[in-house]
Amino acid sequence: MASIRQGELFRPASGAGAQGRLAFRPVNSARRSREEARSFAGGMLPLAALAIAIALGFVWMRIQHTEVGYRLATMRQVVVQLENERRDLAMAVAAAEAPAQLEQAARELGMVPPTLVNEVPLR
Repeated sequence: MASIRQGELFRPASGAGAQGRLAFRPVNSARRSREEARSFAGGMLPLAALAIAIALGFVWMRIQHTEVGYRLATMRQVVVQLENERRDLAMAVAAAEAPAQLEQAARELGMVPPTLVNEVPLR
C-alpha cells in the first residue's frame, strides 16, 4: 500500500478488486473534515475540561484568600480595641489602688486612722 502524503485528497482504493493495485480514489473532504473535527474534539475536550477545572480552582483559591484577608483585618481591629480597653482598665485599677485614693475611699465609708484609744491589746 502506498502512503498518503500530507495535504493529498486521495487515498488507496479498497475493496475486492483493489488488492495489489495502486489505484487511488478521491477522499470526501466533508467527511474528512468531520472526522478531523471529531478527533480534535475528542482530544481537546478533556484538556479543555481540565483547563476550566484548574481556572475555577484558581478563582476559588483567590476568593478564599480574599475572605481570609478580610477576616484577618477584622480580627486585628478587634485585638487593637481589646488592647486599648485592657490598657484603660489597668490604668483605672492602678489609679483606684493608689494610697491617696484608698484613703479617700476609706474616709467616705466612715473609716478613720487608728489611734491608741482604738487599739485593743491581744493576749
